[in-house]
Amino acid sequence: MQDLIQTIAERINVDPALAEKVAGSVFSVMQHSAPDVASKIFAILPDAQGLADTHNVMTADQGGGLMGALTGLMGNISGDKMGALVKSAAILKNAGLSNDQITQAGEQVMNHIRSSNPQLVDELIAQVPALKGTLGA
Repeated sequence: MQDLIQTIAERINVDPALAEKVAGSVFSVMQHSAPDVASKIFAILPDAQGLADTHNVMTADQGGGLMGALTGLMGNISGDKMGALVKSAAILKNAGLSNDQITQAGEQVMNHIRSSNPQLVDELIAQVPALKGTLGA
């Protein structure tokens, strides 16, 4: 998993701690949006489960103020599938990342999964089509 984190850090020009947060957030989105596919991914990438748990987007604080309130409201309205994606985007934007950096980091995570089992990425996108544009899958 360290190689994935290092690749993300280099690709989007952030420190490894933020790259780990990005990877963990992406794995958390998968866990909440498509739990059956996520469990298959976690079986082939065991460290991914720990990252998803550490950076759980559904329990993370998105910050206060209007943005935090809107993110919470959107998550509640849209349910786990889209709620996790919306909350993840807000968390990562609050950390200072641009949409382009988030997409590039997501691409790296998807490529990492794809290198172990390309079919799992297809299954993930079939269950959560919004991931395709957001995470560059």
